[in-house]
Amino acid sequence: MINFVVHAVVLFLQSVLPQFLRRQTRAPIQRCFTFRTFASSDDIDDDIIGLAGGDSQPKAHISSQLHGSGSQSVLLNQLSGLTDEQIVQLVQDGEVSQYKLESEIKKAIEKGHAPDCARAVRIRRLWLGQDVEGDHGSLPFTEFNYESFYREVLGKACENVIGYVPIPVGFAGPLVLNGSEHYVPMATTEGALVASTNRGARAIKEAGGATAHTFRDGMTRAPVVQFPSASRAVALKNWLDVPENFARIKASFESTTRFGKLQKINTVVAGRQCHLRFVCSTGDAMGMNMVSKGCLQVFDDLKEASDLFPDLEMLSLSGNYCTDKKPSAVNWVEGRGKSVVC
Repeated sequence: MINFVVHAVVLFLQSVLPQFLRRQTRAPIQRCFTFRTFASSDDIDDDIIGLAGGDSQPKAHISSQLHGSGSQSVLLNQLSGLTDEQIVQLVQDGEVSQYKLESEIKKAIEKGHAPDCARAVRIRRLWLGQDVEGDHGSLPFTEFNYESFYREVLGKACENVIGYVPIPVGFAGPLVLNGSEHYVPMATTEGALVASTNRGARAIKEAGGATAHTFRDGMTRAPVVQFPSASRAVALKNWLDVPENFARIKASFESTTRFGKLQKINTVVAGRQCHLRFVCSTGDAMGMNMVSKGCLQVFDDLKEASDLFPDLEMLSLSGNYCTDKKPSAVNWVEGRGKSVVC
């Protein structure tokens, strides 16, 4: 037992001590930076925000040490004047959160500026390389139009981006469906998957093709809200049953999405609580995030309207009436998502 403990301690020191010594011997970066002076917070907001390469350079006005300024926003606005190594050191020391690199870039894009999106990933990779054993240098991140790619991903598909993974794309087909031939692209690294799918498509074609029909299309999310009394919960249900009020809710919901269309709201009152099952078509997407975002907007608008339901309290965005990721009679009876028969 003693030998096991000693061996474990030795392994721990071998893995941790080199990293600790490497951090201790790293040369500190002087915390004295060039800042631009602003007349007001509006001037800061109107300035270029984030890692905007070439759009602006910090003008003369030497600040005291960073810790003395107490202005995190000024620092983030002046990242374009720092080297990659300086920013990595700031992230390492906790002065700048690495996830804020994305948010600052997004602000710059929204203001019409052209930030260096690839630089945020380059900085994150440098920072990550100091804390993670192994080489991630083989992970590609600059071999294509990265600026365009990053803008599509930013705030939508991924966070803390450090690169991308190329995946082979094959096709299966033709698949004869409803009298038309379709070639189906498939991205996969599973050998023989495309080949076996292609054989199935050929069998369907030789059998005369297949037919398919979507007879129901409505993804659901069912928040649960609570009121001071049961009568107030019933009041919400009755209010939603009025077509004009539903139209108001529908407009609020659909203001958050281009593709989501609110179809109906099924309401169930249980004491002081009210369960609202939003049913929404979501285009080609599965749409859970789309529907959840729309529901949040609806309840924000209801609470802000003082003449409606200011006493509404949301207990949960999902009150288990959706019903998600489990067998449910309500889903069998009313459906959830796309109901298809072939």
